[in-house]
Amino acid sequence: LTTLALVFILIYVFAIVFRYWSVGTPLEKGTFKDMPSTMKMLLLSGTVPDQTEIISEEIGSRSAGAAVIYFIFLLIVFLTVLNLLVGILTNVVVVVTDVESEVRTLGRFRGQLAKVIAMLDKNDDLRISRTEFQSLLMYPEACAALQKVGVDPIGLVDLTEFLFEGDRPMDIEVFFDQLLQLRGNNKATVKDIVSMRRLLVLETQRMEARLTSRLTGAKISEPRLARAPCAPCAEHSA
Repeated sequence: LTTLALVFILIYVFAIVFRYWSVGTPLEKGTFKDMPSTMKMLLLSGTVPDQTEIISEEIGSRSAGAAVIYFIFLLIVFLTVLNLLVGILTNVVVVVTDVESEVRTLGRFRGQLAKVIAMLDKNDDLRISRTEFQSLLMYPEACAALQKVGVDPIGLVDLTEFLFEGDRPMDIEVFFDQLLQLRGNNKATVKDIVSMRRLLVLETQRMEARLTSRLTGAKISEPRLARAPCAPCAEHSA
């Protein structure tokens, strides 16, 4: 956008120059009769090179000074547009390089973790359980692979309850996707906020259940105090 704004500023400035230069010449009533026509001519000649030769011959036949200014305008505009195209190509190359690097990194990550999971998966069900996940974090190769993709292995220990709700095993591909969502450079989304809310609700319900069970057990096990007999009762018994 900055380059395009610069091009329009150049067109506007050179349109003023051509209008001032064409005063008292035949070009004043033809090519440069007003600002909109002048800017339109400069825009077409600066963005559509096919029109350059026709316009330059028309201007050169009327005024040599205007032809020189016109060629200076073309040089500046073409260099500016060329700079814009080079910037676009550079950005495309950078994006493609980043994507290819990310694909290679994720491929190595999946391969390294898959080897460790294959050693831990004794029943060959292609699923990972809570126990296997805890054993996975004990392997240096797995921790190194997690750190390379931006996942904190130490932080995963605290997220075990979130990953394995109800101690249910998880498919390996789903497990990989869950790990990649926990990368440190990921931006928070609405899905992440909803998941956090669900986790907080579950933890609150579990805490309530624990407190209720403990309070109920404390009431049941509370010893009853023995009541001392009153004085008349004691004399009667005597």
